[in-house]
Amino acid sequence: MDDVQTAFKKAQNYLQNDQFQESYKILLSIVKNFTNILEEKVQWENGIIINSLENKDKLFKTFNICLNVMNHIITIMSFQNSISLSSQTDSKQLEQLKIKKYIPLIPISPLIVEMIKSTNNFQVAKKKLNAGNSTDSLSTRDFRNLIETVSMYQSKINNIKQDIKKIVYNIIYEFDPDKMAKQLTIINVKLFKKINVKEDFVNYALSKESKPIQALLDFNYYLKHLLIYSILKPNKLSENTEIERNYVIQFILTVAHYLYQKYRNFNSLLTIGRVLLSPEIRRLTKTWDLLDNKSKNNFNYFNQTFPKNYSKEVNRLLEAFQFNTGKIMVIPDINTEVEQINTIFQQYDTGKGLNDLGESHLEEHIQRIECCRGYGFIISKSNVPSSNSTLRPVGFLPDYPKNLSDLGVGDLLIEHWILSRVYLSDQDLWKQSVECEPLAPGESIPEEILKNGDASINSPVELESEINKKHQESTSKENEQNDHIENKNNNDDKGNVQDNLGENINENNNGESEQENNCYN
Repeated sequence: MDDVQTAFKKAQNYLQNDQFQESYKILLSIVKNFTNILEEKVQWENGIIINSLENKDKLFKTFNICLNVMNHIITIMSFQNSISLSSQTDSKQLEQLKIKKYIPLIPISPLIVEMIKSTNNFQVAKKKLNAGNSTDSLSTRDFRNLIETVSMYQSKINNIKQDIKKIVYNIIYEFDPDKMAKQLTIINVKLFKKINVKEDFVNYALSKESKPIQALLDFNYYLKHLLIYSILKPNKLSENTEIERNYVIQFILTVAHYLYQKYRNFNSLLTIGRVLLSPEIRRLTKTWDLLDNKSKNNFNYFNQTFPKNYSKEVNRLLEAFQFNTGKIMVIPDINTEVEQINTIFQQYDTGKGLNDLGESHLEEHIQRIECCRGYGFIISKSNVPSSNSTLRPVGFLPDYPKNLSDLGVGDLLIEHWILSRVYLSDQDLWKQSVECEPLAPGESIPEEILKNGDASINSPVELESEINKKHQESTSKENEQNDHIENKNNNDDKGNVQDNLGENINENNNGESEQENNCYN
């Protein structure tokens, strides 16, 4: 049994490092070993088993986990989708899905960085210790210090590995939504700090060249795919159902609430909006039908507010703080800011630079982004800059942080989970979506996904924009009808939507427990 557990841990490590084939081989050997045990150890006589199988429950549990993980590996790595579709056209479309070449670059997990440093220090100390042993040149004190140093780094490495193993197979809704929102904000703050606002945004608009801007866009693209995949395939080790997908959507909406009304992180908030409005998720009618009314109201509120009222909301939050303090007050949505500044250059470029109106619009956008970082000021509607009042701004949760730069390191295990997920391309996500619910009659995969390559779409932002545009055009009439019905049914509840966002915000999304609700007065 110990050998089986050791082999299983090795397979887990391979899986965590995306070495799927090696993990699969080990899991297969475990399954074969298990069948050998059943054949050799279980003895029958006169139709009954005459001996007991040692550690039976533990063996079968490990066996079932192995089978589930192997099923996950086969699903992810298979190039031939086994979904049975109703028409030959749908099958051909699915076969046309190609692996997307673009892979976003994201930050390295701080735990991985710490493990690399500790491993290097461990190897240096061990080398010195071995050299001292062979030449007998170390004093007793130096020898003892080196032994302690080697032991310290070895213990540190082992502790990090053990901590990481605890969250490897976590489902996203097993985390605390407040802590998840906080950690997303911490990652965003680190990336946002690196931007030289005017230089980087202008360079990106003119030549698509700005490493800090690209880093944030890449992280948004990665986060969007991570969350879509978390909805489509919540759990690697069990059968994924509409109920589990429903739990994930509820969790993501709760995270969005914290991002909006506590951490002022519009960058991750609007990314969540793009996730829930993505064609891969919106088409899952069986999952959306299970969503409770409160979650539907929350979704409709975010959908109606963003991106339409994005600039107004950013200004509203900025006006709640004292200007020019050097404190990060708001994290703007980088995708929206890039799109708006690109539009300014497209509309007002004279060939020799922007005209006066274009310069004015550009300066307005740059100034707002600078204010988000805590520099400069904007003119409020009352023309009176806000003072550092002790009153909580309208809509903020009671324990909101006034300076997003002071959030510290947060929960490094959650950050490692976020930054260590398997990245699936747009094509892979569509495969998963169709596996969850086969294409309905008349439904088709977007042309942009089926294309082998398109010179006019050369970045994830442009690809996403093109897909969303087509999807919005095809569903605009349906949305108008739904909005009309929603408005009619909820006419008596106008003005209470934001209050609904605070109800039971600390509910455990898997329905097993509740915490005290103290988010609103």
